[in-house]
Amino acid sequence: MKKMSSLFVTIILLMVTVLSGCAGDKISEVAPPTDEQVVEGNGEVTSEGTHLERAYAGEFSGQTVTIMGAFGDNLQLLFEDTLREFNEKTQMNVVYEQSEDVPTTFGIRFDGGNAPDIVSFPQPGALREQVGRGRIANIEEVFSRDYLEQQYGSSWLDMTMMEGPNGVINAGIWQNVNAKSFVWYPVAEFEENGYEIPTTWDELIALSDQMVEDGYYPWTLGLESGAATGWPATDWIEDFMLRVVSLEDYDRWVSGDLEFASPEVKKAFDYMEKIWFNEDYVYGGRVGIVNTNFGDAPKLMFTEPAKALMIKQGSFIQDFFPDEVEPGDYDFFITPSIDEAYGQPLLVGGDTMSLVEGQDRPEVRAVLEFLTTGESLRILIENGAAISPHQDSDLTWYNSDMNRKIAEAILTADAVRFDGSDLMPAEVGTGSFWTGMVDWVAGATNTDEALKEIQSGFNK
Repeated sequence: MKKMSSLFVTIILLMVTVLSGCAGDKISEVAPPTDEQVVEGNGEVTSEGTHLERAYAGEFSGQTVTIMGAFGDNLQLLFEDTLREFNEKTQMNVVYEQSEDVPTTFGIRFDGGNAPDIVSFPQPGALREQVGRGRIANIEEVFSRDYLEQQYGSSWLDMTMMEGPNGVINAGIWQNVNAKSFVWYPVAEFEENGYEIPTTWDELIALSDQMVEDGYYPWTLGLESGAATGWPATDWIEDFMLRVVSLEDYDRWVSGDLEFASPEVKKAFDYMEKIWFNEDYVYGGRVGIVNTNFGDAPKLMFTEPAKALMIKQGSFIQDFFPDEVEPGDYDFFITPSIDEAYGQPLLVGGDTMSLVEGQDRPEVRAVLEFLTTGESLRILIENGAAISPHQDSDLTWYNSDMNRKIAEAILTADAVRFDGSDLMPAEVGTGSFWTGMVDWVAGATNTDEALKEIQSGFNK
């Protein structure tokens, strides 16, 4: 759950055209790690090539490596196809083990001395708990930070630095990811009315005002999501936090060091209020927001005539568009900046592959090195099932212009940060944050009361 006729289009098309003229349409050519970038367990550097090169040379033939993760159904089948291809090339036996509850299953297996070698976590909050228990190894004892930054960029690494029993470690490498800082809109209405894509907060408000004058509701919003009701509002706050405070303050907020009642956090709520509480802006007003399912909200953009023209949601929201609607009927732009000092960061989600403590073996390192490359996601990308954070991923792999554009936005973002509520303790992230936002939007509390209510989750 936790997925133009303007100058912007011209720029994007030019970027894609330039990239398509480059070899392989790659964002950048990233070389495999050198011997100095792959850290040997005994502190020595070998001249036999990287672990992955040694695997392709057949050195680890017959060796078994296990990966535990939560992805199932089609995603599991495609990932298993990837591993099957890898096994054929290396004669290894890399096995994927699916679990509906990775943290619980992994904990039981680890304590029982039967842990997998690599474990995939879809939420860093669960990973953080395992790191704190000493169950996860430091990935920077396998790869140098220079190599990891080359593959991902520094802000991705910032998100995997976590506190273990013996200090801070890098807890894993990124795999399939998604982005949430997107505003989606119907192309036809934008073109017919000559609307230009906003790049600043002031331009976004001016566009919203123009839409009101033209007889539209600018925004469609929905909070209802069963037991998870409230999460769409937390994504808005997180996105605004990235635009009104530094990355360091965002991290302090997520960890609980910067309280919800602080002026910095209240500022994000004030910006959100300007849209959410404006009855002229939002179809159905605040009552409609609370009672509308998040998956139904985007459908209002595709009625005849359209009832609303914008929704801010993650890339996964396309799955909830009407069946007859296709890319080209809709498009997106990145949530505009508020303070130019902070640019346009992306709020992201994704899976982290972690090395299990005690499972550091050469053949496991070879698989981990493979997972640091875009090639490890190629089959999934070609089938529209993944977006890669790897700098060496190839844009021509994507099976649609829309997925290619999403991938490019992720790879070229000013900075990235993970969904804050997923990082916070469950009592906050899936507790008081959700309920507090619902109470605030419904009018049951004012801003100060809502901030106090949400903060109380840190004390439980």
